[in-house]
Amino acid sequence: MISKEELVAYRKTLPWSKDVASFFKSATRLMSHLRDEICPKFGKQIASYRVANNWGRLGVECKLVEAALGQWLFFGLYYDVDDHGIAFNEENQPEFAIFLDIVPGSRKHLISCKGIGEAVAELSRQDFEFNFHELTKTKPVTPNLWRLCFWRRPVADFVGKEVSELQHIVEERLGILFGSRFFEMLSSARPS
Repeated sequence: MISKEELVAYRKTLPWSKDVASFFKSATRLMSHLRDEICPKFGKQIASYRVANNWGRLGVECKLVEAALGQWLFFGLYYDVDDHGIAFNEENQPEFAIFLDIVPGSRKHLISCKGIGEAVAELSRQDFEFNFHELTKTKPVTPNLWRLCFWRRPVADFVGKEVSELQHIVEERLGILFGSRFFEMLSSARPS
């Protein structure tokens, strides 16, 4: 049953619920535009795509052409850290993000690929982050082992700017990711 405290907390949100709905409506339109403009440019890497709102992120979910290790890609708005467990760079500040995810059981195979450490280091120097503690021997960024590689920037950095600027940056970042040795190794890896 719903508790009195939960009802009180919900009632406090009602005055700003229309603003939140407006935010998500605008974000959905933006993600549809980015999907239509960006995905066709990466037909060699992206097999299919759709706009979705799941797991604290609203944006474009992409099935990849090569995905033997169960990898897939997302780009869009990262607005809730609960599922991903990756803290925002600025507290309570949603981010535009790219997430390259992988089935957790495939991580062991990926770490055994010759040269994977150097490939991760190369992409890290291009402002991509990794949750690959098995390789780096550091504390995981998140206990959510579906999250492998990501790039993100605060939404506030783009307020008042043209959509084309965000589109250009996302295209550029995807180009770097797809052109990286890390992505090549991930794409060509086959489960044992």
